Amino acid sequence: MESHWVLGGVAWVAWGKEVDFFKGKNRECLSFSRKGDIMSRKYIDCRNFPSDIKCTVALSADTDEELLEVVVHHGVKVHGYEDTPEFREQISKEFKEGSPPA
Repeated sequence: MESHWVLGGVAWVAWGKEVDFFKGKNRECLSFSRKGDIMSRKYIDCRNFPSDIKCTVALSADTDEELLEVVVHHGVKVHGYEDTPEFREQISKEFKEGSPPA
């Protein structure tokens, strides 16, 4: 569930359950972020790419560049990929906007 609101001229978003910023409720809220001057988060979820190790890791970041660095590191260390320009190009095409599903 996403909740959106504007406070101080800045758009905010929260992901989680039963978020009501103005009444002080914030149960099981997973993350808050400013939306005004940054782009929405990007993510990639290993569950969308079947493999022998059945990896369940999902990675997210505010920028494509930050996400790419983390994903490449994970791909090399956990999945045994080589850090090549082709791998970086291919994997960055799989980035999605938002947050990974639980």
